[in-house]
Amino acid sequence: MEGKWGRIYTTNLIVAETATLLRYRIGLKATMGFLEALNGSNMKIIFMDELLYDKTIKTLVKQPNKRLSFADAFSIITISELGINYLATYDERSFKGLINNIIGNEYSKILPKEEIDRILKEINYK
Repeated sequence: MEGKWGRIYTTNLIVAETATLLRYRIGLKATMGFLEALNGSNMKIIFMDELLYDKTIKTLVKQPNKRLSFADAFSIITISELGINYLATYDERSFKGLINNIIGNEYSKILPKEEIDRILKEINYK
């Protein structure tokens, strides 16, 4: 993505979810590669504070029929608070109707092989 759509943001909850998933499904090496690549990137990590926590709870309550995780609700709040124009996610279903501009599953299919190889190398995944 490298700035194609502007500054890249994530939240500490998304980092935690991703690191946990990598750890359980692939292993510690991939997890550490991900965290090191994240630390070496220009990506800005937004951390939840008490005010954002309260807004996240309110977002969950407003969406009783949606399959919206706590981390996803925090992402919605982050997008709103920072005026972010796009959401990159593989979980398009959870955000449908809540976020206008979603870069989803299809994005990875248009990446050239060299870009995929570069990403895998950066996170030390073999």
